[in-house]
Amino acid sequence: MADQCKGLWVTSDPIPDGSYAITLSINADRAWTISRGRAHMYAMAALTIAEQADYEQALYKQLTMKMEQHQDAALMMLANFRHGVAGTDRSAFAPLDFVAGINSAGMSFIRIDLDGKGVGQISPEELRQHALAVLRTRLIAPLDALYRRQLTEVVGLDDKTAMAGVDDLGAFRPPEGKR
Repeated sequence: MADQCKGLWVTSDPIPDGSYAITLSINADRAWTISRGRAHMYAMAALTIAEQADYEQALYKQLTMKMEQHQDAALMMLANFRHGVAGTDRSAFAPLDFVAGINSAGMSFIRIDLDGKGVGQISPEELRQHALAVLRTRLIAPLDALYRRQLTEVVGLDDKTAMAGVDDLGAFRPPEGKR
């Protein structure tokens, strides 16, 4: 299974022991595997950042539009607000990080950092979709391993053909909006 969002990929990849690893990659530059537990922490932290970004956008718009605060005052309030927000465990992302921001039009965005350097930008909704893809892959990886084992032990396929069958299974899953 593979899922992609603006250069961020999450896949369920076979490993020699018959299980499947959760692999994250960014563009074609870097890839790394994460445990099922870390995938859960990663997804929850990403969802937290996406929700915080949307909340900050609403806060900024309310301050500038409804309460008629000057842009600078709203940005100062936003900075103070960020200091009061409970910290997100960013270690689950390493070597990535996701940093919420507000642009000059008051719209939220998420900067993608790799090894401390900005490498891209996505919307909070795209980060939410990426987090859900990580959770789905966390749930699918053991199913992929079971199906691979069934194809070899029950159906009698060689391991290479079984892995190809698992890889092809995504073509038979319902489209995203139908699940």
